[in-house]
Amino acid sequence: MHFRRSKHIISIMKKLLAEFIGTFILTLTVYLSADSNGQLLIPTPVLAALALTLFVFILGGISGCHLNPAVTIGLWTLKKIDKSLAIKYIAVQLLAGFIVFLLNRRLDFGTDFYLLAPTDLIFEFLGMIVFTFGISSVVHKTTPEFLSGFIVGGSLLLGIIISILGNGEGILNPAVTLGLGVIRIEYYLLQIVGSVVGFQLYKYLSSEK
Repeated sequence: MHFRRSKHIISIMKKLLAEFIGTFILTLTVYLSADSNGQLLIPTPVLAALALTLFVFILGGISGCHLNPAVTIGLWTLKKIDKSLAIKYIAVQLLAGFIVFLLNRRLDFGTDFYLLAPTDLIFEFLGMIVFTFGISSVVHKTTPEFLSGFIVGGSLLLGIIISILGNGEGILNPAVTLGLGVIRIEYYLLQIVGSVVGFQLYKYLSSEK
């Protein structure tokens, strides 16, 4: 019994570490690209989508590769993760984002993110729905498993593009939002609500009569 418990704890710790590492690198990638003053050869949305695509393949078998508190909450509403583990995931994801925030303030990279207008929030909400709608197809196994990374990464890219074209920021991730220093609570809330809507909408469409 003791051995089983120890093994279970180690398994959870590995999942949390995987979520922390993935979220940290994803957040740092977005921050560094956003701070490039337009000198990057590859735009931020593509970098973010590429990072997430790779991590789905690298970490998917360990933690499920959420790397996003809103995604974890959305999956919890689908009962794909239990409440206790979901809370732990969210904690380490936000911790990773906060560490990136502290790191970049220490390095004084100097990116100042302005307060977002209401229309920006609407398109961030819509982009989040598109993003998690795509993830849900992987969760419900209605798409080929070997394409999971590309579907998740592609869904993120499309969601970001929709948000940006609508004059939003296209962050679509509370942990990354924290890492970038955005402090408006409604921004986080709309990302979470958008995630839940995207997951639940696909669940409704894919369910059998």
